[in-house]
Amino acid sequence: MDMVRSMMHSKNMPKSFWAEAVSCTIYVLNRSLRRCNYGRTPYETWIGKKPHISHLKVFGSLAYAHVPDALRKKLDDKAEKCIFLGYSHETKGYELFNPDTRKVIICRDVTFDQQGDWDWSKKDLVPSSRPPPVIPIVEEGSSSAQPDQLVVQSIPAESYSRLQRQRHLPARLQDYVISNDNFVSNEDIVNFALFAGCDLVAFEEAATEDH
Repeated sequence: MDMVRSMMHSKNMPKSFWAEAVSCTIYVLNRSLRRCNYGRTPYETWIGKKPHISHLKVFGSLAYAHVPDALRKKLDDKAEKCIFLGYSHETKGYELFNPDTRKVIICRDVTFDQQGDWDWSKKDLVPSSRPPPVIPIVEEGSSSAQPDQLVVQSIPAESYSRLQRQRHLPARLQDYVISNDNFVSNEDIVNFALFAGCDLVAFEEAATEDH
C-alpha cells in the first residue's frame, strides 16, 4: 500500500480514487521485475511473453483526450482535459476522469502532461460511486478497432455511494472457469498481484545471482 499512498500523494488525489490507485499499482507491479521470480515479471510468467511498458503513465497526471469529429461540433474543443486513472481491462485504452463534466472516459488517443496535476481546491466533483462504461471487447487486429476510440459515461450526482467496477472476461478465456462467477474480479487481480510483494531487481543483478 506504500506505493498506492505515494501515487495519490504525489498528485494530491482525493481518497475517493483509492480503488483506481490500487488497480493502477497492480498493473504496474505486474510488469516490473521480481527477485523471487528469477528476474522475470509476473506478466511474463503468466502470459509467456515480455510486457510492453512504453504506454505506462503517471497516475493522476493531466490527460487530454481527443474527441472524434462525430462527437463534437465544428467550434468545439478537439480534446477534453481529464485526469489519468489507469488502464482499461477490457480494451486498449486509458481510463480518464473529467472533473468538469463528471464523465468517465476510456480513450486511446490521449496526450499526457505528466508534470501537471488537477487543482482539486477549485470544486469537489469527485464521485464516491459510478457505473463504469460498458465497452465491447475488441480483439487485436479487428477492423472495428479505431485509433481515436472514445467511450463516455455520464455520472449522475445522485448515484454516488461506493466505488464499484464491472469486469468482463476476455474472449480468449471464455473456455476457462477462473472463478465461481466466471469473470475476472478484483480479488482475482489482487491474488495474482501477490508477485508484487517481492523486491524489484535490475536485470544485471538477476543475471549474476544464484537461484
